[in-house]
Amino acid sequence: MLSIPFVSRNDDHGGELLTRIQVSLNAIVYYWQKYEWDIEVIFVEWNPRDGQILIRDILHYPDNFPMRFIEVPSEIHDQFTNSEKIPLFSATAMNVAIRRAKGNWAVSTTHDDIFSPELVSLLKNENFSENSYYRAARYDTEVDAALPISQLVDSLETGVVKRNDPGGPGLFTKAAGDFILMSIGNWDKIQGYPEWPLLGFYYDGIVVSNAYAIGLQQVVYPYSVYHVEHGNGGHGRLRHLPHISGKLWNKIRDNAWNKKRSYPLDNPNWGLGDCKEVQLAKNVVRLEGGSPPRNIIPS
Repeated sequence: MLSIPFVSRNDDHGGELLTRIQVSLNAIVYYWQKYEWDIEVIFVEWNPRDGQILIRDILHYPDNFPMRFIEVPSEIHDQFTNSEKIPLFSATAMNVAIRRAKGNWAVSTTHDDIFSPELVSLLKNENFSENSYYRAARYDTEVDAALPISQLVDSLETGVVKRNDPGGPGLFTKAAGDFILMSIGNWDKIQGYPEWPLLGFYYDGIVVSNAYAIGLQQVVYPYSVYHVEHGNGGHGRLRHLPHISGKLWNKIRDNAWNKKRSYPLDNPNWGLGDCKEVQLAKNVVRLEGGSPPRNIIPS
C-alpha cells in the first residue's frame, strides 16, 4: 500500500486553499476508484486555532475512502522556536504523517498537486525497489476547478505555465517536495525531513541528498505531477521569515553528490514520534504530550 500525506492548515495559504486541496483530493479519489489503487491519504492539520473551521469538517470524499486525519494542536506548535512567525512547520507535519503511515511506501507531495494519469498507472503496480528513491518533475498548471474530475486530469498538460525538469545529471532536487517516494524503512533511515524551526526552503532537497548519500539509486519517472497554479505562491513573499541559508544547502547537496555524505539529523523522535494519539473520531486523532520539539537551528 502507498501512503500519501497531505499537510495544511485553514489559513488560505497561497489563496483559494480549500479549492486547491479539494481538487487534489478529488483526483486521488478518482484514481482510487478507477484503478482500485491501494492507497491511504493521511491529512495532518497543523496548529488549528480557536474559532477556525477544521479542514476535516470541510472536505468531501466517499465514506469508504481510506483517509485519516491527524491534528497537531497549537499546544505542540507553540513549543517551537519561531512559532509566532511560522504558523505551519510543514516538514515536521510531513514527518508526522510518514511516521504513522500504514503503507510500506510513502510519497511526499503537497496538498495542491495532481498526479498525471500516466504516473498513477505506474504507481498502482507498486513495482518499487527498496534500493531506490523515486522522483517526478513538477509542472505548474492552471486548472478549471469546475470541470468534472475525469476531464480535469485529462486537461492538465494544456494549462502548463512552468516546467521543473531535471535539467541534466546530478541530484534532481528542483521542486522535490512535490514528489519523493521511497520505502517507509528508508524514510526512517534518513529520519524524514529536517525538523528545524525554520521555513522549509531546501528541506526537500536535503531529503533527496540524504537518500542518495545512504546509497539509494535515484529514479526519475518520465511522467509528471501537476501543481495547481495560484497567484500569490512562491518563496519570494516568505523571504523575510527565518529559513536556512543557500550556503548551507549548497554544502549539503555537494557533499551528498560528490562524497556520498549525508547530513546528520540525529533525531530518533522525528515526526513527534513519542506523542500520544487521542482518538477524536473513527478516522481522526489528535497528538498530545511527548517530548518538547527540537529547536536546533543549523549554521
